[in-house]
Amino acid sequence: MGRKIFISLLYLMTAMAMVVGGTFAWFTDSKEVADAEFQAGTVKVSVIERCNDIINGNWNPGDCNEVEFKFQNDGTKRIFIRFIPEVSWYEYDEEGNLVESDLSAGNVTVQLKDKESDGYDPAHWELHGNIIYYKGPDIKPKEIVVLKLTVCLKGKETGNEYQGLVFKLGGTVEAVQATNGAPNDQWGVNFYPFIGN
Repeated sequence: MGRKIFISLLYLMTAMAMVVGGTFAWFTDSKEVADAEFQAGTVKVSVIERCNDIINGNWNPGDCNEVEFKFQNDGTKRIFIRFIPEVSWYEYDEEGNLVESDLSAGNVTVQLKDKESDGYDPAHWELHGNIIYYKGPDIKPKEIVVLKLTVCLKGKETGNEYQGLVFKLGGTVEAVQATNGAPNDQWGVNFYPFIGN
C-alpha cells in the first residue's frame, strides 16, 4: 500500500512540476524597428527663357532667324529631355485677336543650329522625325541646357496670302529620369546609355 501511495505521490509531483514548469517565464525583450524610408525622386523641368514670339513684324520670305530655349532641371533626379515643336500660322480676326490660320506651316523650316554658341552645343541635340532629343550628358538637378533652332521662311512656298500673319513656334518639353534605362523605355528609342542609380 505504501508503495502505491509513493507512486501516486510521484505522479502527482511530476504533474505539478510540469504545470509549474509550463508557466515559467523566460527573460525576453522587444523593440520597434524604425521604418526604412525611401523617398521618391522628382522629375521636373522648366522653360526659363525663350525668344520673342514675333520677329519685329517684318519677317520676309527667305529670312532665317535664331530661336533659343533654355530648360532647367527643377527636380532631384538626373534627367534627359526632348522637345516636341508645334508650329502654326496665326491671323488677326475682326476684333484684333490672333487666331490660328488654316494656312500650312510647311513653308517654314525648323532645324538645329549647326554652330556652338553661348552654352549651346549642337552635338548634344538630335532631330528624329519631328522630335528633338537632348543626347548630351545627363542633366543634373538645377542644371540648365540651351537649345538653339534656325527658323527659315521659304521664298517660293510663301505667297501673298501670308502677308501680315504671325508664325508661332512653341511646343512641349518632356523630361524622364536618366537612370535604369528609362529614356529608351519611355520614348521607344535606343540611343541613351544605361545609367544606374
